[in-house]
Amino acid sequence: MSIIDKIESLVTFLENIIPLSIKEAFEENKNFVLSKQKEQLSKGEYKQSVSIRPTYSPAYKKLKRKLSNTPNLRDTGTFYDSIRLDVRETYAEIITEDPKAKYLFSRYERAGNDLFGLQDGSIVEFVDDFVIPIINKKIDELIRT
Repeated sequence: MSIIDKIESLVTFLENIIPLSIKEAFEENKNFVLSKQKEQLSKGEYKQSVSIRPTYSPAYKKLKRKLSNTPNLRDTGTFYDSIRLDVRETYAEIITEDPKAKYLFSRYERAGNDLFGLQDGSIVEFVDDFVIPIINKKIDELIRT
């Protein structure tokens, strides 16, 4: 096998293991993803690291001032408790099973700002801590064979 053939084989191997490694990382580390998502919401931040600043009715605004100015979308806890990570073959998606979610999304999501999805810093942390070690392990296994 020529050096070109070996390089092509390695590139093909990497093209195949990277998506599999990402999927494996999501499956093995759902709690990390979900805790980061809930942390963002509790800080009142969108995926894009922008603060959630909705308009409230005067009565609710008065109540919110007593509680907190930052919406954390955690009133009863059922919304937070229903947040799940759905891992598929080619992607993972943060979802909720709470029936009132559609109202929360329509109320709080704005053009370019998403309630669900990890912020850039959390994505980098996830890749560094979970995806890269899996890829490295698979490369080490290839080298040993």
